[in-house]
Amino acid sequence: MQINGLDHYNIAAPVALVEQVRRFYCDLLGLTCGHRPAFNSDGYWLYAGERPLVHLKIIPSTPGDSAA
Repeated sequence: MQINGLDHYNIAAPVALVEQVRRFYCDLLGLTCGHRPAFNSDGYWLYAGERPLVHLKIIPSTPGDSAA
Protein backbone atom coordinates (compact mmCIF):
# COMPACT_ATOMS: atom_id res chain seq x y z
CA MET A 1 0.00 0.00 0.00
CA GLN A 2 1.23 3.51 -0.82
CA ILE A 3 0.21 6.85 0.68
CA ASN A 4 -1.09 9.12 -2.07
CA GLY A 5 -1.60 12.29 -0.02
CA LEU A 6 -2.79 13.96 3.15
CA ASP A 7 -6.19 15.49 3.76
CA HIS A 8 -7.33 16.99 7.05
CA TYR A 9 -4.50 15.45 9.08
CA ASN A 10 -4.89 16.50 12.76
CA ILE A 11 -2.06 17.14 15.24
CA ALA A 12 -2.72 18.24 18.84
CA ALA A 13 0.09 19.46 21.10
CA PRO A 14 1.01 22.14 23.66
CA VAL A 15 1.59 25.61 22.21
CA ALA A 16 5.42 25.49 22.10
CA LEU A 17 5.41 22.15 20.29
CA VAL A 18 2.63 23.23 17.92
CA GLU A 19 4.77 26.23 16.95
CA GLN A 20 7.68 23.91 16.11
CA VAL A 21 5.39 21.69 14.06
CA ARG A 22 3.94 24.73 12.26
CA ARG A 23 7.44 25.95 11.38
CA PHE A 24 8.40 22.49 10.08
CA TYR A 25 5.39 22.22 7.78
CA CYS A 26 5.60 25.85 6.62
CA ASP A 27 9.34 26.48 6.43
CA LEU A 28 10.50 23.06 5.23
CA LEU A 29 7.51 21.68 3.34
CA GLY A 30 6.10 24.94 1.98
CA LEU A 31 2.61 24.83 3.49
CA THR A 32 1.01 28.15 4.48
CA CYS A 33 -1.23 29.18 7.36
CA GLY A 34 -4.74 29.93 6.17
CA HIS A 35 -8.36 30.30 7.21
CA ARG A 36 -9.39 28.27 10.24
CA PRO A 37 -13.03 28.08 11.31
CA ALA A 38 -13.95 29.52 14.71
CA PHE A 39 -13.50 26.54 17.03
CA ASN A 40 -13.45 26.52 20.84
CA SER A 41 -9.70 25.87 20.73
CA ASP A 42 -6.73 27.65 19.16
CA GLY A 43 -4.52 26.39 16.39
CA TYR A 44 -3.69 26.62 12.70
CA TRP A 45 -4.89 25.18 9.42
CA LEU A 46 -2.02 24.63 7.01
CA TYR A 47 -2.67 24.74 3.29
CA ALA A 48 -1.07 23.53 0.09
CA GLY A 49 -2.40 26.11 -2.31
CA GLU A 50 -6.16 26.28 -1.71
CA ARG A 51 -6.35 22.89 0.01
CA PRO A 52 -6.27 22.55 3.84
CA LEU A 53 -4.08 19.54 4.59
CA VAL A 54 -2.85 19.75 8.18
CA HIS A 55 -4.75 20.96 11.24
CA LEU A 56 -2.78 21.94 14.34
CA LYS A 57 -4.68 22.17 17.62
CA ILE A 58 -3.19 23.78 20.73
CA ILE A 59 -3.89 21.86 23.91
CA PRO A 60 -3.13 22.91 27.49
CA SER A 61 0.41 22.27 28.68
CA THR A 62 0.91 19.79 31.50
CA PRO A 63 3.78 19.62 34.00
CA GLY A 64 6.83 18.10 32.35
CA ASP A 65 5.89 19.12 28.79
CA SER A 66 8.94 20.14 26.84
CA ALA A 67 9.30 21.51 23.34
CA ALA A 68 13.01 20.69 23.24
